[in-house]
Amino acid sequence: EMPSVQGKTSQKFWKWIEKNYFHKLENMITASDSYADWFVKEYRIKRPTVVRNLPRKQDVQQIDSEQKKIILYQGWLNYSRGIDKAIMAMQYVDNAVLKIAGGGPMETEFRAIAEEYKVLEKVEFLGKLYPADLRKITPTADVGLSIEENKGLSYYYSLPNKISDYVQAKVPVVVSDFPELKRIATGFGVGETITSHDPKHLADKINIVLNNGKTFYKDNLDKASEELCWENEELKIIDVVKSAIEKHKKDLN
Repeated sequence: EMPSVQGKTSQKFWKWIEKNYFHKLENMITASDSYADWFVKEYRIKRPTVVRNLPRKQDVQQIDSEQKKIILYQGWLNYSRGIDKAIMAMQYVDNAVLKIAGGGPMETEFRAIAEEYKVLEKVEFLGKLYPADLRKITPTADVGLSIEENKGLSYYYSLPNKISDYVQAKVPVVVSDFPELKRIATGFGVGETITSHDPKHLADKINIVLNNGKTFYKDNLDKASEELCWENEELKIIDVVKSAIEKHKKDLN
C-alpha cells in the first residue's frame, strides 16, 4: 500500500503472495494495531501479533527553552511528511524556530520554500545526525511534529518512530489525524491533532501546545513513556518464538 507501488505490477505481485501465503502462517508479526486489523479484514487470517517499533525507556527530565521555543521535525526529508506545510506554518508562529533534523532528497526544495515564504530565519536545517546526537536534541524541543500526509494505507495506519521518540524525551506533540497517532496524542493527552495540512490550521495547533507549555503535559508524558517503550514490546517477540518452537516440537512428535 505504499505510494511508490500503488497501481503498479509490483503491487499486484505482492498482493498475490500475501493472498496465497498469509493464511498458511502459524505466526505473524506486524508493527501497529491498525496494520493488524487491516490484515485480518483483507485476508481473513488470525490477527497478527503487534510489536510496535518503540525506543527503550529513557530517563529524561523536561528541558525548558531558554529563549525561542523549538518546534522539531526529525526524520527523512521527503514529500508527504508535512515538512513543507510546517515551514509555511512558521509565518503564523512567533518567537519560535523550526528545527529539521535529518537528510533526504527534498532538502534543497524545502530551503527554497522557506525562502519563498520569508521564514528562512525561523527554520534551521540540522542535517543528518547520529542517533546519540539526536537524542541530545529531541528533549530540548517544545513540540514535536509527526504530520505525515495520507498517501495510502501504509502511511495512514503507520506508527512513525518519531512520535514515541518525542514521548520518551518528554516532548508534547502535534500529529496527523491518523488512527495510531491520534491514539497516542489524544489517548494519552500529550498533544494536538490536525484535521488538515493547511499551514494556518497547523500553526494554530502548534501555538496551542506552545502556549500550554511543556509542564502542562508532563504527567501525561510520564505515563505515556512508561507504556510506549521497547521493554514492553520485546516480550511479545519472545512469546511468538516460544510458540513457534512448541509448535515445531509437537509436529516432530
